[in-house]
Amino acid sequence: MKILAIETSTMLGGIAIADDTRGLIAEARLNVKTTHSERLMTVIGQVVAQSGLLLDDMDIFAVASGPGSFTGLRIGLSTVKGLAYATGKPIVTVPTLEAFAWNLPFSRYPVCIMLDARRGEVYAALFRWEGERFIREIDETSVKPDDLLGRLEGTVLFAGEGAIVYRDKIVATLGTRAVFAPACKMVPAPSTIAMLGLSKALAGEFADPFDAVPLYIRKSEAEVKLDAFIREKTEAMTHTDTTDIVIRRMVEDDIPEVNAIETVSFTKPWSETLFLNEILNPLCRPIVARKNGRVAGYLCSSLVLDEGHILDLAVHPSYRRQGIGRRLIRDTLYHLEQQGCRVTLLEVRASHHDVIAFYEQVGFRVMQTRKCYYVSPIDDAAIMVLHLREPGINVVGM
Repeated sequence: MKILAIETSTMLGGIAIADDTRGLIAEARLNVKTTHSERLMTVIGQVVAQSGLLLDDMDIFAVASGPGSFTGLRIGLSTVKGLAYATGKPIVTVPTLEAFAWNLPFSRYPVCIMLDARRGEVYAALFRWEGERFIREIDETSVKPDDLLGRLEGTVLFAGEGAIVYRDKIVATLGTRAVFAPACKMVPAPSTIAMLGLSKALAGEFADPFDAVPLYIRKSEAEVKLDAFIREKTEAMTHTDTTDIVIRRMVEDDIPEVNAIETVSFTKPWSETLFLNEILNPLCRPIVARKNGRVAGYLCSSLVLDEGHILDLAVHPSYRRQGIGRRLIRDTLYHLEQQGCRVTLLEVRASHHDVIAFYEQVGFRVMQTRKCYYVSPIDDAAIMVLHLREPGINVVGM
């Protein structure tokens, strides 16, 4: 069984290829002063080529699931989802700190992994080697260094960028009870993601590519800002009670109702087959809003790396101007941000001024106009964009 593993939890990421008989086949590291998304696919292509294999030769894809850099984790997971969709292969997720501990197997001391979480905190976990594996002594947590150090007993082996940042504090608190890993073991290794990923695959512990999300532990500063941003935008709109609306993923049984709404809403409606394809595509996220036991509206979106798209949105005529479209947009923006989206795009008929005004209320702006984009009837397209890094929004995290 061959596996391609991606590690993007920290600024030093990488790719590894391994199998369950030969072990590690190839590995590459990349120090990302820019973003992982700008270099990740290039490095994947290089590692695959150097291994003498093809992407289609991979049986499974693995990814570090966190905690760690919010942006890195989301880009890594989005990339794995894209590879899984393109090849039809399954995925596994591997906890970052557990994999990091495997840099130091057979340690006589408990291993404390610390990543810098900013805001004066670290992502940390404590592991103890027992038999042939690590046992968690302290689960993954976001904690102030002083509080973590106060929980440690005996001699402890430290690793990770957090241990480097807070080395003086660790030594001052623990003295000779603090031991530090060598520099080459102070960063996570893609190869350990690959080997633990193989173990999980052989045990049948696969992740659902539709629902897999990073292990964040806490909200990023970006999410807090996005919460405030969307709250401000939505509260400025019509105040309508939407507590009886249920938002969930679209399923095949919803398609007849969805298609009926589509048909009365657009001059060139999508077919039922297109909606089914959206449901089956792991890069897409079709959702429905249900009210009074029926589909009241729906929204289809997609995410490729860090670029999101609003593909289709409609509300049944009987339920318009009741806040349903706003709820669908808000749910989708939360999801896109969580998955690492930096910018979201959509297109709308330029003559539909009320629709453009609706999207402007939630932060979108017209970026450009494409002449004669629509037919039946002929109309220009207004291309709208929501930059999730604008001042005051900054939905990128670390």
